[in-house]
Amino acid sequence: MRARLVVGLTLLAAAFAIYGGTLHGRFLGDDFIWLYDASRTESVRDLFGLHHADFARHDGIRLAPLELAFFWALERPFGPTPLPFHCAVVMLVALDAFLLHLWVRRITRSDSAGIVAAVTFLVYPLHREPGGWLSAVNEPLLGAASLACLLAFARARTSDSTAARISCWLALVCALLCKESAVFLPLVLLAADLLLFAPLSWRSRMRTHLPLWLLVGAILAWQAATVTAMRGTLQGVQRPNPPLTVAAGTVRYVAGLFTGFDAVRGMPPGGELAPSLEGRLAALLALALYAASWGVLAGATRRTEETDGPPPAGPLAFQLAWLPLAVMPYALMVPGAPLQDRYAWQGSIALAGAVGCLWARLATTPDMKKRLGLTLLVLWTGCAWTLSGTLRDLAQPDDTAVLATQVREATSRLGEQGRAYVYQQPGEQHSAGRAVALFADLPPHRIGSWYDVLNRGLEPEDAMILFDPARRTFTELLSL
Repeated sequence: MRARLVVGLTLLAAAFAIYGGTLHGRFLGDDFIWLYDASRTESVRDLFGLHHADFARHDGIRLAPLELAFFWALERPFGPTPLPFHCAVVMLVALDAFLLHLWVRRITRSDSAGIVAAVTFLVYPLHREPGGWLSAVNEPLLGAASLACLLAFARARTSDSTAARISCWLALVCALLCKESAVFLPLVLLAADLLLFAPLSWRSRMRTHLPLWLLVGAILAWQAATVTAMRGTLQGVQRPNPPLTVAAGTVRYVAGLFTGFDAVRGMPPGGELAPSLEGRLAALLALALYAASWGVLAGATRRTEETDGPPPAGPLAFQLAWLPLAVMPYALMVPGAPLQDRYAWQGSIALAGAVGCLWARLATTPDMKKRLGLTLLVLWTGCAWTLSGTLRDLAQPDDTAVLATQVREATSRLGEQGRAYVYQQPGEQHSAGRAVALFADLPPHRIGSWYDVLNRGLEPEDAMILFDPARRTFTELLSL
């Protein structure tokens, strides 16, 4: 217990050292949407409602109770002050690293492998958005829930503990309430069952996994019913991409996790998702080769009924099997499969775990541990330097108090029917509009788009206040 506490505190200190450049950053973009929703949330029941509905167009069908709960829990005591939110995100990053340490340590029975995995995860260079942008906090939340689910599943599988089984179910529900991409988590648990534990009869395996799939179905049905009831239509739901596009997008994400997303942006599908059939088939072939190589690794060591611990190849095979499952939801659901840093979070957990498992297989002698340790130390130093620099660039100086004062002073001169306008293009005005609504306490219907006035010939109403998001300033328009 003391050793785990030391590891946990060390990872927490390392997280603040690497991600600490974000602590004095300001709210960015969609942060104001979540802050506004949190300020209007009065009870736990409100967390399970539909969000972004007042300003929404394409993104008005979001159900994310745990992400909203994060903002609500901090907005109530601290208000719109960025520092507590950024501190909480850094602690979530450290929690993900610590849970990954526990997971890899469990499946490899190696303390050093768990530490290697945790540190690799902490310094992963593509953690810019989840580590520095509050609106991407659902990725660290999902990572913690997924790892907790795996740990509980492992305990339930080895000890037949009812408490562990219930904990696994609860963690799965939490993961689904963080983000829809957790729908693939039961497949991850099935892969863990096949690769890490002694074989079961098909009846026992069905009893183990059927409740997980039923939970997923129940949560998805609840989400669909809630959206239908509150919006009346599901026409805004993004349609899944076709199978070949999913394969191509998955390959891009897996490749990007190793090389960086900038290196694979030209791979199909690119741009607005218009790849050739040959490009999609090539991506499908690459995915098949990946699966085949994984199968060879998984079969390298056969299990027997008497095996107490995981087979030597099992942990590494599982982490590599988890990798495409971690990124496939984004290729499936996100139109065009755009490569965003925040979409690398779940994949980076699987990849860092694979590094830890590879360490457990290779670092079998003191000399090999020394060589691999020095190599990793150099790589970790370079990655940490790169990541901390990009996080500092993302964290612009906090100007929330000045912005709030400007909004209140400017909108105080509006009449009862006056409108505040935000100058951003359609689909992008939500964050500025919510900032006005949050600080001025204006209802959403009194906030309009100045873009519509200028480019669509709409007549402005009464006196108004114009918000320019580029300069983050407000201007009073007395007459037009």
